[in-house]
Amino acid sequence: MASLRSVSQHIDEYASLSRQLFGTLETLADDRRAGDHEDPRALVERIVALDRVLQNEVDQIEEHQRWQQRILEVEATIEACDRAAERLVRTLHRAKMTLEDTVDAASQQIADADARAPLDYRDVLAYAKRLAPYTSAPPRFDPANPSHAFEKPFPDEQMMRAGRLGQLEAAAAAAAAEPSAQTATAGGASAAASAALAKSAAAMMQGALASAVGFGMPAGGAGAVSAAGTDAGHAMDDLLDLDLNPDLS
Repeated sequence: MASLRSVSQHIDEYASLSRQLFGTLETLADDRRAGDHEDPRALVERIVALDRVLQNEVDQIEEHQRWQQRILEVEATIEACDRAAERLVRTLHRAKMTLEDTVDAASQQIADADARAPLDYRDVLAYAKRLAPYTSAPPRFDPANPSHAFEKPFPDEQMMRAGRLGQLEAAAAAAAAEPSAQTATAGGASAAASAALAKSAAAMMQGALASAVGFGMPAGGAGAVSAAGTDAGHAMDDLLDLDLNPDLS
């Protein structure tokens, strides 16, 4: 393959032969003798032969440029592959670090699981029994029939009231209502005492009038009236002794 130096030398030789040919032609055109000038035909033959050499070298240069372009493309491809390989190595490194962290965490979890108490099969069966009603609809379940009996996946109000929190809430409500109930009981006792006192006073007045006019006297005569008055007096004493302000504590 022709080198750059040989091509440059052939071009210089081609230029020199061309100048010699033009000088010879100029001498012949002036009707002067050629003298020491070379024959134009020989110059033309040398120029033609040199032109063939140059043409061959030009073809070689074109081939060289094609190969040079191919080399540049290959170099660009290699550079892109190098960048892709570098990215792949970085990705693999990050994946390796992630896997190492995952393996370490899994190893710790396995160690913790081994350190814990072994799982009892009864606990598993109880959990499965608890979870089984919610994994699928009951057999022959009709969504259009809301009265179909099935267990809800969440507790309703009745279940919550029957639970421990509902019992605590009911106890708190009963404790809050107890002072009001005691106050209402004391008020009822006071009203009953007042009504009994009024009834006894009325009975005493009726007995006094009956003894005075002899009308409405009960069976047994004056002794019965006196006994009735005595009993009424004892009842009034008992009512007066009633504690109208009981201790509410």
